Amino acid sequence: MEVSLGKLKSKLTKPFVRTGKSHVAFIDELASTEDRRLSSVKISFTGENPLFYAGTEFISAMRKLFGANPEVLSRQCSNITSVDLSGLSVPFDDNIINVLAIHHSKSLQSLKIMNNLLVNRVSPTCLICMVEQCRKLRHLEVYYSSMSDDALLALAEEDRTPLESITLSCKAETRFTLPLTGEAWQQLVAKSPNISITFLFDHTLALDSMSKFLTWGIPVKNLTIENYAEMNDHLLRVSRLYRRSLESLVITTDNSKYSEDIGTALVQVVTKCTKLKKLMVYTTLTKEVVEEIYKILPNLRNQGCSHLRFPVA
Repeated sequence: MEVSLGKLKSKLTKPFVRTGKSHVAFIDELASTEDRRLSSVKISFTGENPLFYAGTEFISAMRKLFGANPEVLSRQCSNITSVDLSGLSVPFDDNIINVLAIHHSKSLQSLKIMNNLLVNRVSPTCLICMVEQCRKLRHLEVYYSSMSDDALLALAEEDRTPLESITLSCKAETRFTLPLTGEAWQQLVAKSPNISITFLFDHTLALDSMSKFLTWGIPVKNLTIENYAEMNDHLLRVSRLYRRSLESLVITTDNSKYSEDIGTALVQVVTKCTKLKKLMVYTTLTKEVVEEIYKILPNLRNQGCSHLRFPVA
């Protein structure tokens, strides 16, 4: 695992990136450092979690780090601008977000709390409170099940910094979540006209459920879909809904089924979505489809702009 602590100014002489069991002790030591100055925190597990490690000591250490420690701080520490817990493969709940919002509401600008766990424990109520307190927030990456209309409306309030990007991850549990309304999205976009909206759909969410979250009125710029069912109709729908906004599309699906239908749908996508700058398709297409895509949008030939495969005889 890896802990990155950016722009650290303290009496500690330890490096910013550490490996091994000393991580929790290092975070505890940092939290107890007199008058610490810390602007960004990123915690990532670089390996798998085969023993279902609960990580309770990690969560406890982070609460201490994000919170107030009057025994060692002569003044409240509220300098953190960026927190990235997307690589933390242990569950965390409202408590850690509440502590972060209470003590760093005046400085926090970027928050990433989507990890690779199937269950999200950050409630919509918690996220609303965090958004209402952190008025300088510019970048937000959360699970769709944590988001609500009230949170979007709070992000659209006049007396706050415009949001630059929002990423919503949809997994199996998202199917029980009420879709965000077009009215709430429209108010957010009116407040933040240059916002970059990203949706991520993983294979645990059925495609039929996906369609209720991708609706009119959302200027989706980046879309990632990982699913192994037939998605021709869904891609055609995407081409209609987001023809004026879509810039990046990433598709992962079964490379032995539906490739012909996907090829037809992808040609329709690049025909209608003329702003498309990135197209990554992780399945096998026909050579004719690949050539047609490049003919319609030749900019996709640029390095790093596309991943399109076809069988080579």
